[in-house]
Amino acid sequence: AFPQSTFVGFDGHPASIDAARQRAADAGLADRVTFEVAAAKDTTGQYDLVCFFDCLHDMGDPVGALRTVRSTLADGGTIMLVEPMAGDDVDQNINPVGAAYYAFPDGQEESNANSGPRWLAESGVGNPPRCSRSRPS
Repeated sequence: AFPQSTFVGFDGHPASIDAARQRAADAGLADRVTFEVAAAKDTTGQYDLVCFFDCLHDMGDPVGALRTVRSTLADGGTIMLVEPMAGDDVDQNINPVGAAYYAFPDGQEESNANSGPRWLAESGVGNPPRCSRSRPS
């Protein structure tokens, strides 16, 4: 799919990048899918689309990461941010995934349902439309 497109993945974990490179090569995509070891705040280049999938909340400086990404967007470029849906109160998060998050040591999962929009605003990205999926009852 999308044979005229190129894709670049970034991660700060060298072993993950090595594995991703190997998978791209095994799939015959190494000519247009590349991976680089870099922290989000250290990325360079210019991109039409930058995606964060369930990772921004784990970054030490999510606002700084978004500022850097904003500076790498091409004119008309888009940031896609996908984060776990979590509530502000414990009772809103009583489900298997929520239980796992609450089992993490203090400080490892500090974001909540409102963190993404706040980080976007603080980084200067702005206040984009928000799409969400309802929580299962």
